[in-house]
Amino acid sequence: MKKKIFFVFMTVGIALSLFACSSSSGTSADNTQTGQNYVNDFFDGNYKAMMENYEYDSKMQQAVSEEFLQQTAETLYAQVGQVTKRGEIQSKEQSGYNIVYEIVSFETMDLTMNVTFDKDGLIAGFTVTPAE
Repeated sequence: MKKKIFFVFMTVGIALSLFACSSSSGTSADNTQTGQNYVNDFFDGNYKAMMENYEYDSKMQQAVSEEFLQQTAETLYAQVGQVTKRGEIQSKEQSGYNIVYEIVSFETMDLTMNVTFDKDGLIAGFTVTPAE
């Protein structure tokens, strides 16, 4: 079961992280607030808002859709259950990107929600990974 869950998260992570890679000119504070709003919209099921209210880099524009986000959420909830606790929003710099992340506890495991911003402050990736 854990292999299957890990595979789905890695598939989602790989699919979206392939579209991430430069350095961050959107301020870290701006990215943190935007990342928090983005994750909130994901958990609130506001997939249309996620497409309309955020700016994506060109590769993410091609990769992500309202339907894709909804399917990702449905798969996530089916495999790990509902959210039981949300952590504090944090950010870090990695490989020239600003990554805003939150560790979230679900019924069966903890996962990290990652929103990656490029040098222009555009969303360049959205991944769900096992919490460390």
